[in-house]
Amino acid sequence: MKKYFGGLGILNLRDLNISLLASWIKRYQLDDLKIWKQVIQYKYDADDPSIFALPEVQTSPFWKGVLWARRAAKMGYRWQVGNGKTVKFWENQWIGNASLAIMFWDICIVCNQQNVSVHEVWDGEELKLSFWRGFNLRFMAQWYDPEHLVAGTVLSDEHDSLIWKLHQSGCYTSQSSSGLMF
Repeated sequence: MKKYFGGLGILNLRDLNISLLASWIKRYQLDDLKIWKQVIQYKYDADDPSIFALPEVQTSPFWKGVLWARRAAKMGYRWQVGNGKTVKFWENQWIGNASLAIMFWDICIVCNQQNVSVHEVWDGEELKLSFWRGFNLRFMAQWYDPEHLVAGTVLSDEHDSLIWKLHQSGCYTSQSSSGLMF
């Protein structure tokens, strides 16, 4: 993070603010039983357990700032699958270097199961996906790639967790967030 603006010894408040807002993203995911999280979920009708899926309408200026920072911070996070109930199968990055929707767009757009969790479509042995059109040979060959990637995923009783890719500890730090373009 650029600590000072223009070498004048003046704090770069924009970068500092973004780093602080981005740190709320991790706290929101970790603090399940905290009263402040329950208030936010109630106030913004946020029944989705992933902060990356929360709506941005009718929110306070502070919460809009957090949701704004999450768009950039999302590039620094990847999901570690536990029980698979929080991780969106197509939309979140949890396997590989991008979301499955980005890596396998042709398959994703014809899939009937959109905005579903890993838990809903993967039982540890078989992908439970259906498609609104049939597959030709080229399409069938493409299908084996995501199926092969997902085959190594083992679901457990643990909650899903966010891993910060930009720091070797896997934990968010404001210094490591300087690699993101906010």
